[in-house]
Amino acid sequence: MFFCYLLIIFAIIPSISVCLCAPSPVNATFCQADWVSRVYVNSTELLIEKHIRQYTVTHLEVFKYPSNATRELSPEIRTAPFDSFCGVMLELGGDNEFLLSGKESNGTLTMEICDQIVPKPKNVELKWEKYPVNFTETLESIECD
Repeated sequence: MFFCYLLIIFAIIPSISVCLCAPSPVNATFCQADWVSRVYVNSTELLIEKHIRQYTVTHLEVFKYPSNATRELSPEIRTAPFDSFCGVMLELGGDNEFLLSGKESNGTLTMEICDQIVPKPKNVELKWEKYPVNFTETLESIECD
């Protein structure tokens, strides 16, 4: 009987995908990121063959550039295709502006939900309007080693 329970558990576990992030202070998340930007999302595309969701964005305000980059970020940002795989899901249209952050490699910007800067760790809300009014000053005042 015990063996049957183990078999059932091991059969179910591979089908469960959950993204869990450890809470991180704003300054630590900022310093670990290669780039941080307030963006407007123009479009999204699901690249199924590559298991990627790609957003095309307009960078409205860049708070951090990759150390090896010029003062221009790619308008394309890649993430996992689903939030259960730590992908970042963003709404299109309207006045939706988001604060995003992530990694850069050879000019390609990537992000996952655990890379995001959130003032309240239990509430992963990336819409710019949800951040405190003085959050720009907070980001600009962070010094990384």
